[in-house]
Amino acid sequence: MSDDGQGDKELRRAQRGAIMGNLEPYVPSLEPFENYLDRLESFNELNETSDSDKVNSLVVLIGPEMYGILKNLVSPSKVKDKTFEQLCAILRDHYAPEGLEVAERYKFNSRDQRVGEPIRKFVVALKKLATTCNFGQFLDEALRD
Repeated sequence: MSDDGQGDKELRRAQRGAIMGNLEPYVPSLEPFENYLDRLESFNELNETSDSDKVNSLVVLIGPEMYGILKNLVSPSKVKDKTFEQLCAILRDHYAPEGLEVAERYKFNSRDQRVGEPIRKFVVALKKLATTCNFGQFLDEALRD
């Protein structure tokens, strides 16, 4: 066994015998792409996916529609010739392009609490809008005001 514990991980995975968790293909209308990447990373950690297997994990889990898009985005290269990080960056650029900061802040500042909307739900909506505003240290003040 190697000193880095890789052999131990493989032994635990073999003893467990099954993949833990379930990750559905990405559906843009259901969640932001960053959320999907967070869930994919958790899935890989839970299953102790090696760095060398993360590309295969991505290909298997994203589903046929997203895989077709990914294949077109990396063309003329092949998906298997890219690293996991490169593929995530390519997909992030496609599914979650950075907006103009001034436009994102306008959306944030224009969001009013709706009639009958609980304050907690309103705050969650503001925090979601704030994720694209680059407020930095100013975030707490922006949310308060």
